[in-house]
Amino acid sequence: MVKTGTGWKGVTGGCATSRWTTPQQDSASILHEWRDISCEGYLHQHQIGRVVLGKCYVWMLSYGMRDKELSADERAMRIQTLLTAKVAES
Repeated sequence: MVKTGTGWKGVTGGCATSRWTTPQQDSASILHEWRDISCEGYLHQHQIGRVVLGKCYVWMLSYGMRDKELSADERAMRIQTLLTAKVAES
């Protein structure tokens, strides 16, 4: 199931073109994507991230770009990298 939201006030400053999606989640992690297509006074932004839940810790892995749109191939590569990344407790 993909969850989406637009213009979340407080998180995005009320910019109506902001878009959040959660393309994948399971009991141990959440993959999320955030885009700000066009918000006056800010550069275009695109962030893909993954939150990983451990026994005692929460890790946040992310990749972000400003002022450039990710191609479909680059987006797919970044998502695959985040989904296969491993974290280790020390």
